Amino acid sequence: MDSNRFNQIFVVDSIPTGEYNTAKRLFEDLQTYAVAYSPSPAVRYVRVESADEFVQCILTCKQGAKEHNIIPMPH
Repeated sequence: MDSNRFNQIFVVDSIPTGEYNTAKRLFEDLQTYAVAYSPSPAVRYVRVESADEFVQCILTCKQGAKEHNIIPMPH
């Protein structure tokens, strides 16, 4: 049995402004599929501009896992 269980795909974007944003594109594609093939995992997108914002993002994700039973698959 597969032990890889998640109920959210969590896309964290730190791609520099001006570069082709594959993170945003992935999020948009995943959202399209999530709507078409419901029920599916929730899809969440977060933009981070610094290492401190990234760390805070991960801590928030951890808190959500504990408090709301969210099991993210980060990308």
